[in-house]
Amino acid sequence: MDYYCVWVYGADENGEAVGDYLAASKRLSGEGEITGSVDLSALPFGSYVAKAIPFQENGSAQVSTPVARFTVTGTLSAPEFKVSADGTTVTVSLDNATMTTYYESELFHQLTIRVYDAAGTEVTTETISPDEVVYTPGWGPNPGTYAAEKTLMLGEGSYEITVTADGDGNYAASSMESERVALTAAAGQTGEAATSGYVETQGMGGPGGFPDRG
Repeated sequence: MDYYCVWVYGADENGEAVGDYLAASKRLSGEGEITGSVDLSALPFGSYVAKAIPFQENGSAQVSTPVARFTVTGTLSAPEFKVSADGTTVTVSLDNATMTTYYESELFHQLTIRVYDAAGTEVTTETISPDEVVYTPGWGPNPGTYAAEKTLMLGEGSYEITVTADGDGNYAASSMESERVALTAAAGQTGEAATSGYVETQGMGGPGGFPDRG
């Protein structure tokens, strides 16, 4: 063979390569022990297999050989979100950047919303599952967006709300509880507040649908 490349694929439950390669080395050539590197920083959490692909100078590939199987694991990012109150109806909305990270880089099991009263006592919890996340495809140069929200019915009073991203128990560890967002629920009043890193989604998408979790 004239040279080799190392290609990294996603792996199924049996450790076999599936789909197209996700990362690759540069051409590796020489005699004896050959070393090289593959940038794995963009790989999502999951299982992978690396294969050494022999090539002839004309670019034709030969039968490949698995050289390594490995996993990418980590801790989920803390969620960024806003809360909006219309009387005692409170809506918690996750920002697009947070949800894009969860879908395209990290594996989350669900989102857990915790509501605390003025004394700091947890009064209720709610969850958002992946099935409740809506994906809107992009148009032209505009990327697609992810939306996730939950509506809560609270009594009148002052509250602090947090969100935690729960990991899958395998590749992803749960995030830290987010910063607390304070909000007052009262009949006839409206209000809005957000975490410090929340970014309002801008741009235009196409018809909505549920994202594919594979």
